[in-house]
Amino acid sequence: MHCTALGKSILAFSGVERFQEVLPELSKPRTPNTITSEQALMEELDLIRLHGFAIDNEENEVGIRCVAAPIIDYTGRAIAAMSISSPCDRMNWEHCFELGPILQEAAFKFSKRKGYIGQTDFQLTR
Repeated sequence: MHCTALGKSILAFSGVERFQEVLPELSKPRTPNTITSEQALMEELDLIRLHGFAIDNEENEVGIRCVAAPIIDYTGRAIAAMSISSPCDRMNWEHCFELGPILQEAAFKFSKRKGYIGQTDFQLTR
């Protein structure tokens, strides 16, 4: 979950229990870009909650970027996510930030169907 946009977008809106389950995986990087520290992951999840979408910048597979947004239910927890993936030569960093809000809007429509009213007071605490 810590090295894909789908996984990070879900993890950002999941409970601390799920976060704790992911921590052992940090020691197993998939690429040179994989997040490998608890602090870096916490900061990434804070950014995802702030922006409403996640980016996998070659963290899971070299040469592939992915943008994802969470689908959140009535409890404020992520139950799924939707994403767009592409080879890096077709999805640069700027394009990721263009697609992120579009995905976030689409995911929000699904979230509303699951009872989400657009409010979260979500913070991961250790």
